[in-house]
Amino acid sequence: MGFTIDQAERKDLVVRMDDHLAAICFHCFGETHANSSAKAEEIEARAFATADAASKTTSESWSADSGGGHAVHQLTTLYVKKAAELLKEEALRCGKAKDATSSQDADAQFFDLSGSDREFFTQQRAEQGLAPLLAAGARFSKVRLSSKSFGLDAAHVVAKAFANNADTLKEVDLSDIFPGRPEEEAMKVMQIVTEATLCAKITSVDVSDNAFGEKGVRACTAMLQQQNEIESITFINNGISEQAAKAISELLVSPQSLKKLHLDKNMTGDAGTAHIAALLERAPGMEDFKMAGSRFFSKGAVMLARGLGTGTSLVSLDLNDNNINEEGGLALSGMLFKQPNLRHLNFEAAMLGSHAAGAVVSALAAGGPKLEYLN
Repeated sequence: MGFTIDQAERKDLVVRMDDHLAAICFHCFGETHANSSAKAEEIEARAFATADAASKTTSESWSADSGGGHAVHQLTTLYVKKAAELLKEEALRCGKAKDATSSQDADAQFFDLSGSDREFFTQQRAEQGLAPLLAAGARFSKVRLSSKSFGLDAAHVVAKAFANNADTLKEVDLSDIFPGRPEEEAMKVMQIVTEATLCAKITSVDVSDNAFGEKGVRACTAMLQQQNEIESITFINNGISEQAAKAISELLVSPQSLKKLHLDKNMTGDAGTAHIAALLERAPGMEDFKMAGSRFFSKGAVMLARGLGTGTSLVSLDLNDNNINEEGGLALSGMLFKQPNLRHLNFEAAMLGSHAAGAVVSALAAGGPKLEYLN
């Protein structure tokens, strides 16, 4: 049974929060809250939903009728604590809104939903949370949805929000957007949300921390095949195996436009790195490549050197925490000699050995006049 509390008590909490929110905004910030009553109702509903979700995460009975008094007390405490946290956040938001400068470019707005609250978003909650994106005249260019868990109904709200900003939307951060969801639902959410980007001309995509493997990559098929102006794409901590790496290489329609590709914290290995190297051969404009902690060895490093060597635009290269070894280090040194714009190089914990390390340093001394960071 879910969390229950008397309706009169819930209404009383809403009234109290309404009064407090209006008073704080006026006396502390000199502002009149536009709709403190509706915001108080939203906060109470979110706090109740949090306690109700917690009541269903255990096999114990949380019902007061079952004699679970201690459990009911814990849930009530959670309910009140969550309401207090959300009330504080809203009060601080009111203060920040007052301090915001008028110099913000309305055509380059950044909407950020991320935070420490890993909330499950229903359709209603998504409509509330994404209200600025759904508002008439919204012109956001960058959207971050990280750390919230979107269900299918909420994903369709995201699609509407993207469509409402189609003329200006350029960058989407979809990292960690379905924590706690079953795999089947998570893959459908990823498909809905990435297909929703097709209404705009997207240049940057981040789908990190979703741990979705090949299935997740293929859920992004429409976006990868139809967005032909992507300059930056990030797959950090996504379970990019050999099969997933192959899917990325096969599906990405316009690697020639890529300038940034981050794939670290995966278990790609040499076999998967072969597919990434093949992709790099078709991305001569690559400026920022990161594949740290991906469990490839000298064979993979040699293939990456060959792929990166098709261009001369590298500014940042990070391959730390891989066993590149001597053979891989020597291959990379030859490629580095041809990168005059390189500023950042990280080969930490790469097991280069003295001979390969010397070759890398010599290459940088001869061909890396702009280098600022070396590890």
